[in-house]
Amino acid sequence: MKIIGFHWDHLSSVALLQGREITACVAEERFSGVKNDCCFPWHAANYCVELAGGVDAIDGVAIATLERTYELYLLKYYNNFTVADFVKEQHEYSKPWFFEGRRDIRRWNIFPDYVNRTQYPQDYWSVIGNDERRMNSFKTDAEVLVGKHFGLPPEKVRRFDHHSCHARYSLHASDFQDGPVLVLTVDGQGDGANATAFLGDGAGLRKMYSTPDCTLGRYYRFITLLLGMRPLEHEYKVMGLAPYGKGRDVDRVLSILQGTLTVDGIKFLPGPNKPLESYFSFRDLFEGIRMDHVAAGLQLWVELTLEQWIGNVVKHFDVDSVVVGGGVSMNVKAMGRIAQQPWIRRFFVAGSSSDESNAMGAALCLAAEQGTHLGKAVTSLYLGPPAGARDAILARARAEGHTVVLDPSDAVIVSLLLAGAVVGRCVGRMEFGQRALGNRSILADPINPEIIPRINAMIKNRDFWMPFAPVILDSCAGRYLKNHNGIDSPHMTIGFETTPEGYADLKAACHPADRTTRAQILRREQNPPLYGLLEEFQRRTGRGGLLNTSFNLHGSPIVRTVEQAYDVFVKSGMDAVLTDTLLIVKASSPTRDILSCQS
Repeated sequence: MKIIGFHWDHLSSVALLQGREITACVAEERFSGVKNDCCFPWHAANYCVELAGGVDAIDGVAIATLERTYELYLLKYYNNFTVADFVKEQHEYSKPWFFEGRRDIRRWNIFPDYVNRTQYPQDYWSVIGNDERRMNSFKTDAEVLVGKHFGLPPEKVRRFDHHSCHARYSLHASDFQDGPVLVLTVDGQGDGANATAFLGDGAGLRKMYSTPDCTLGRYYRFITLLLGMRPLEHEYKVMGLAPYGKGRDVDRVLSILQGTLTVDGIKFLPGPNKPLESYFSFRDLFEGIRMDHVAAGLQLWVELTLEQWIGNVVKHFDVDSVVVGGGVSMNVKAMGRIAQQPWIRRFFVAGSSSDESNAMGAALCLAAEQGTHLGKAVTSLYLGPPAGARDAILARARAEGHTVVLDPSDAVIVSLLLAGAVVGRCVGRMEFGQRALGNRSILADPINPEIIPRINAMIKNRDFWMPFAPVILDSCAGRYLKNHNGIDSPHMTIGFETTPEGYADLKAACHPADRTTRAQILRREQNPPLYGLLEEFQRRTGRGGLLNTSFNLHGSPIVRTVEQAYDVFVKSGMDAVLTDTLLIVKASSPTRDILSCQS
């Protein structure tokens, strides 16, 4: 059985399920070069079809999410809109909608320059005059378009509920297949809900609770906009800013937010001071409060509310194994708070469990519906294309005067890192998701905080308050992290407090304000070559971790191929780039002399 999972939405992606295992999943942005690409993911689909052995080998297609908003796709809303556009939308679309009861407003009239009738499949979007009709028909139109792309009849194309996709992915990426487990989802909104509770028992997955009243994700989104950052992308920046906020204004923000939402047992209920909408109300309530205090109050509210709700759900069902998915699960600080609670025995947050992973969730939903007994179906997140052959860049590197080392040893790479080199690593299959897991990563020695401004200046251009993160050996996790429940986090999904030794050894990969870190805890079987590099680094230094950040230029997706990796290497101040069998050190890098000292 071969099933395609299809997510056509914010960060469009496609997955392939073969038998009982997800064998591929990739976002369209990695092919198109458009960050957060929301367009029809035809490149990603073609990659998965090729792996499956052609369209004739596909048994069915599962589409994530039931509802669609036509005009968002017409405008390529998710990747086109700037902060200014989102603010304009609030004034000219949302405000009339909520305060004046206007239902005749269309975004395409407000933003005519963003109307895109050339996107794939062009024959659908190019027909002018059908926009109003397609506001109602787009859901079924989309099914036809997807089926047509794969050459499948309508009966082989199925659509699944948004939160069921979140739950399926999260459950089957975990190790908790042996008994009762709570699978909780929390996000901004999807198919009329924003929080659900499922109960898995080893044989099935039953929805026990669903609500549209959990406003955590929605408020986080619009307060991100109020702080001058891009919603649906920069929420992580608000989370990174939060530890800097201290004092009474933080308590004031927290008090305001606590009045908007109530946790009653396992239910979310509107609070006594719930606002009519999510932008103008908070703009007025938070006026004059410094941005870091707003961020701190918002973050604390999310953490405390989730702690209360999840604790209540655990007690109500008497189940202490918990999996969390959905966009709010990307809040690593909140997940870190839950992970350390005494009422948790087992806890897991799958990698990139926001909407892009629903491609995998949809495929798993269809397989389960067809009677397939699914265990741990997502055994790895290295689900993308291979990096490519070194010949693509070897001649170019030599012609441009860079130092080339064929089949470099780990000892050579570690020597460069210890000399202060910033090394891009593009090897093997590309990892899925928003967080680099070593195969499309930029690596550096985390002992010296001065590496942070260097990386920001040469490549990343990150906001000054944003921390980097480490990849660490599993054998060092107990020394470096305060992890009382022994929670595993192989995909950088949980924020941990560090021990004094952990902070000393990983300083440049920790948050400077609260010394927490979003560690990738690596086991050997997950990535043997990367594990070997870390072991060599530990043998030389006694330290078992490296700074690990995504291999991309600011504003661009993570690189996919060795050619893209080489382009970033050339355009940035990066010292070296590493492929499967090739190390290239920049001619201008001061670390180049290290190579002459290696045997």
